[in-house]
Amino acid sequence: MTTTVVRTVIVYIVLMLSTRLMGKRQMGQLQPAEIVFSVLISNIIAMPIEDPSRPMLTAIISVLLLSSFEVIASALALKSGKFRRLTEGMPVIVVDKGRLCTENLKTLRYTVDDVLEALRKKDVFDISEVQYAVAETDGTLSVLLKTANQTAEKQDVNAGGEDELPCAVVTDGRIIKEPYYKKQFTARHIEELLRQKKLNAADVMVMTVTASGKTVIVKKDGSEQ
Repeated sequence: MTTTVVRTVIVYIVLMLSTRLMGKRQMGQLQPAEIVFSVLISNIIAMPIEDPSRPMLTAIISVLLLSSFEVIASALALKSGKFRRLTEGMPVIVVDKGRLCTENLKTLRYTVDDVLEALRKKDVFDISEVQYAVAETDGTLSVLLKTANQTAEKQDVNAGGEDELPCAVVTDGRIIKEPYYKKQFTARHIEELLRQKKLNAADVMVMTVTASGKTVIVKKDGSEQ
C-alpha cells in the first residue's frame, strides 16, 4: 500500500512538471498531436501504478521524453507554417452563406448531422441564418450569423453590419498559401495588397482580408494599418 501511494505521488509530480513544461496551450485546446500525447501518457503512467514490479524510472523517462517531443513539435510549429499545417491542419469553411460546402464536408469526413449538431450547440437551429461556419483545427465550430440574425448591441444601432468573414492571409510574417478564399486570394494577390500598403510580409504580425478585399493589418511593432 505504501509503495502505491509513493508511486502515485511521484507520478502526480512528474505529470504536473510535464504539463508546466509544455505550457498553457495544451490545457486550452487539443490538437491531434496533443490527443496522441494524452493517450500515450495515460497508458505509460498507469503501468507502474497497477503493477508494482514495473520500474518507476522507465515510466518517468518515457513521460519526460514525450513531453520533450511535444515541446519540440510546438517550437517547430511556431517556426514553420508547413509543419504547422502538416500536424494541425487548416480551418475549413463548412457553411457558406447558409449553404453546406459538401466537398469540404467530404474532406473532413463530416456528416450533415455533425454540422447541425455543432450549430445547435451554438444555439443556431436554422442553417439559413448562418453566413459562415468554420471547422477549426481543434475540432470546434466557429459561427458567424448573418447580420439580420445577430443580436443587436449599442454600437450596432444605426450602423450597417457586415456579412463578410475576415480571413487570415499573413501570420507572423508569413503568407498563408491556402486561405479560406482560395479562388479570390493567391500568394501573388496578397503580395500585391502588401505592396499597395508599402509593406513586406516580414513586417506584418497578422493580416486579414474579406472576400471584397477589405484588409486589416497589424504590424510587428503593434501598430494597425
